[in-house]
Amino acid sequence: MVILSIIIPVYRIPLDYLRVCFNSLVSQNLQQCEFIVISDGAPDAECFICDEYAKKDCRFKFFKRDHAGVSATRNFGIDQAQGEYITFVDSDDWIEDSYTSTISSFSNSPDIVFFQFNYFNERNTPYHLPFPQNNYFTGSFEEIQEKLLMLFNFNNQFDYLGYTCNKFFKRSILEKNKIRFPEKIPYNEDEIFTLKYCKHISSIQIIENKLYNYRIHNSGLTKKKKDPSIFQEIVQELQSIIEDYSYEPLKNAIINKRMMFLRFLSTINRQNIISYSSFLDFYQFFHKNKNNALTCLTLKAIFALPPQIAYILSHLYKMISWIPGIRV
Repeated sequence: MVILSIIIPVYRIPLDYLRVCFNSLVSQNLQQCEFIVISDGAPDAECFICDEYAKKDCRFKFFKRDHAGVSATRNFGIDQAQGEYITFVDSDDWIEDSYTSTISSFSNSPDIVFFQFNYFNERNTPYHLPFPQNNYFTGSFEEIQEKLLMLFNFNNQFDYLGYTCNKFFKRSILEKNKIRFPEKIPYNEDEIFTLKYCKHISSIQIIENKLYNYRIHNSGLTKKKKDPSIFQEIVQELQSIIEDYSYEPLKNAIINKRMMFLRFLSTINRQNIISYSSFLDFYQFFHKNKNNALTCLTLKAIFALPPQIAYILSHLYKMISWIPGIRV
């Protein structure tokens, strides 16, 4: 029986980083695990290293595919996985020796496991992040949402839902609910995947041990291609997720994240914002959230309006929405 499937996409990674990653996999003591390594159209030198490790450790399973992006590659990995749990490792990162043995130590079979990780910048300097203490939570969906909010904005400093490398997911939940990464979105896909998954959980395990080592590159959102259609996809994905959460503080946190991407979209291409389809999207949002402060914030975020004008428009919207006979 395979306890854990680790999915590792490979594409244009420094070869020394790739060997560090694979060596950390080889050093794992747990034999009931599999390392699903997938070339996403990687160069020959990277594929040669993948082949080399697959020949010397039977836990490696190596697949070659044409370049399709990290989300499509991870989805392919999920389809191949046999483990009770699934997790994801970036091929330029590495894991601690106790990584796989941790998952085999649970007797309560949690639906999701969050664990701490080390952050390293390009100078290999570690960042120390706050993290909750070891704990196990189970309960109603409302109670689970409270815990998710805590992880969404822990100590008002860090969003632990925004990664998949710091979690173990149950494969049965992924398969039953057909949860996959959104393939049209090259960023924020981890958080969308996690939020879709967490709609179906009833237990959370938190481990404060640092099991994963994450390299920070100077290639974040500000460096990536700012395609308006991608931001529109993210906005729509987040809107569909908002509908499934009932705990208002968590719902508002997701709304705020959505507004951030609306703001990006507004900055990139103002004409795209005032298109008919976008207008309908914003109209539906206002209609479902007749909250003056929230409407005001959204108007500011979308149209970059001065606070006073946004405040006046939000009040006008609220007044009109309650006039008998007028539907808004």
